[in-house]
Amino acid sequence: MGAMENENRITIPDFSKDDFLTSSKPFQWIIDQADGNEFVKGQLVAQMASKAKQLKVSNFKTQFTNYVRAQKGQSIVYGNVMEFSGTAIMWDTGEWIANDDGVYKTNAYGVNQFACPHPIFILTRYSNVDTDVESVQLVYGRAGRTYKTKIVPRSDLASANKIVKLAEYGVGVTSENAKALVQFLSDFESINYDKIVEKKSCDHMGWVGRGYKEFAPYISDLEFEGQDTFRQLFNSVKSVGSYDKWLETIKNYRKNGSIVVRMVMAASFASVLLKPLGALPFFVHLWGDTETGKSVALLAAVSIWAEPVIGKYAYTFNSTDVGNELYAACLNSLPLCMDELQILNKRSDFDDIIYRLCEGTGRLRGKKDGGIQNIKTWRNCIITTGERPITSMSSGGGAVNRVIEIECNGGKFFKNPREFCRTIQSSYGHAGKVFVENLTENLAEARELHEKYIKLLEDNTDATDKQIASAAALLTADELSERWIFNDGIRIGIDDIKPYLQTKDMLNVNRRAYDYLREEVISNYNNFKNNDNECWGIAKEGYIYILRNKFNAILQSGNFNPQSTLSWMARNGKLAKTDGRNLSVKVQINGTRIRCICLHEDDGEFTEMDIDDEDLPFDI
Repeated sequence: MGAMENENRITIPDFSKDDFLTSSKPFQWIIDQADGNEFVKGQLVAQMASKAKQLKVSNFKTQFTNYVRAQKGQSIVYGNVMEFSGTAIMWDTGEWIANDDGVYKTNAYGVNQFACPHPIFILTRYSNVDTDVESVQLVYGRAGRTYKTKIVPRSDLASANKIVKLAEYGVGVTSENAKALVQFLSDFESINYDKIVEKKSCDHMGWVGRGYKEFAPYISDLEFEGQDTFRQLFNSVKSVGSYDKWLETIKNYRKNGSIVVRMVMAASFASVLLKPLGALPFFVHLWGDTETGKSVALLAAVSIWAEPVIGKYAYTFNSTDVGNELYAACLNSLPLCMDELQILNKRSDFDDIIYRLCEGTGRLRGKKDGGIQNIKTWRNCIITTGERPITSMSSGGGAVNRVIEIECNGGKFFKNPREFCRTIQSSYGHAGKVFVENLTENLAEARELHEKYIKLLEDNTDATDKQIASAAALLTADELSERWIFNDGIRIGIDDIKPYLQTKDMLNVNRRAYDYLREEVISNYNNFKNNDNECWGIAKEGYIYILRNKFNAILQSGNFNPQSTLSWMARNGKLAKTDGRNLSVKVQINGTRIRCICLHEDDGEFTEMDIDDEDLPFDI
């Protein structure tokens, strides 16, 4: 191969310096040798420019362009073209001289005014598919080194105050030459407007524009213009390997595997339904013993869209609130997948994460240079795993309402998890694209199906409205994916999902606080008797009197609000005695009259039933 290349190599004649300065021989020779082949012409121009530089002849590329124009009878406005080593592009630069020494022009006093001390130019123009805001791709760097690229808003290149920010990325711009650089880039774009490539761009994935017809990244010639830290995330959403192989593996598992994995995959498909259905974000959380296969189930859900590897698409809970928001906003409509809940130490952090991500809107934040940042939004399903539940007895009703929790302590999900992972990590990303393509053509059908499942869940469960909406999205996604992708007749039913839904009574945080209080009273009953134990109050005549400070301490230890709980107890008849407007009553304890919260010793809500041991669902 090397010998053939040497045989086809065109040898440049030994032109002299005078040939370059006083004749057209070098210029015409290139045209004759290229014979209309633009690629060959570009190579020969680069080689000839290098030879001219050795003879201390500058601006060869500019002179060649002028010669070609003169041959075609075209007028020459300024006559300067780019002469940057390492690129065959020879676009016009107007009155600016642009070579390896930088970009500059000579003023009326014969002094060179530098716009940049190194090569720099605009290669591509991007139009945001959501906002129509334009950005441009800059190419820049030192001669003889690999050029860098950076996508920046056009507005940043129109202001001397803003363009200096490019210094952070290695552009040689200061407050002294900023104005000149703004002028050069403006002139360059104006002169070469039709030559600069135009592409669509987006800073997030998911639905873009209006009408739910386009979905990123499944748009031709689409470029990601978001933060560089999320470029790997964007690039991970792609089709790799064999769709048939992935489909065969998943269909075999659907036939013989756990319904839990099918529910997680349904949640993954459901994520792209939420925005067109007008539904809110929600969590699907798998929790239970280690080595059950929760993380593998999470990767199966990821494989629908992207590369199923923790750290590329899915990530762990070891991130900040701002990081979670930016991640969710970048995914936008695709599922947000987080592994290893137990990394977080504070139980209160769980509720914060649920509330923040299920709002679907980032915080209002200011810019460093004044003004307000664009508010990030998203509408997706959040799939998480951990060794413990993401909600607790003290979680607010709003947090519990936004989570479908699935306990995974019934054995291992996968017989051979390594083999399963090897398969989906070599073939992935096809099913999501197929699902979206079908969805864009059948949105009305998806909406009707969602409404049907909402009605069925309302008629057959006592779940809350939010839980019903989330469950309906799962069931809708499962049915549509079975129709459009798997076609195996295996679907999740209402009875399958019903055990994981929260009822209205279960979501009442004050009710849970009251139950927690009574459990603490029962387990510490000796503290209400006149003995040597710590005094929490007194029990007598069928009543429990709890010292007010101990009442507050008990509820606070369970992360409940004492005042809110007390108010709920008063409204719901849980206080045995009150003293007018005062919800506490005076009682004598250890010779002192003091105010206490008074409860019935017997709550009165539970009825004992005679049940034979053989009727019990478990052995005792």
